[in-house]
Amino acid sequence: MRKILNFFIVGLVLWLSSLLFPEHIKFSGFPAIVLTTVLIYVVITIVMLAVFGTLALIGVEKIAVWIVCFIIFALFSGTATLLIISYLYDGFSLSGFWTAFLLSFCLSLFTTDIKRNQ
Repeated sequence: MRKILNFFIVGLVLWLSSLLFPEHIKFSGFPAIVLTTVLIYVVITIVMLAVFGTLALIGVEKIAVWIVCFIIFALFSGTATLLIISYLYDGFSLSGFWTAFLLSFCLSLFTTDIKRNQ
């Protein structure tokens, strides 16, 4: 149930951000918002498996290295995901890196709040 709620929250944040900043975030319609939300979940899952799987395979046992890797991953994975999706999918466009960074930050704030309250 939480994943479904997070899915709708991400879609709502994407839709509201496109209404608030139409010159920076554009969707071709409602199906583009839904498909972008699905693509966000798919790309984040693939990137998480790749990063943490690689760290587990090379045997990283120091907690400091894990923390640094997690912070770097958290800061840039959402931004990279949005940039990749906007590049590959014509129904969604962003005006640049900082737009993707701020949108990623907003998405993480709202989904973190949902996860923390449950």
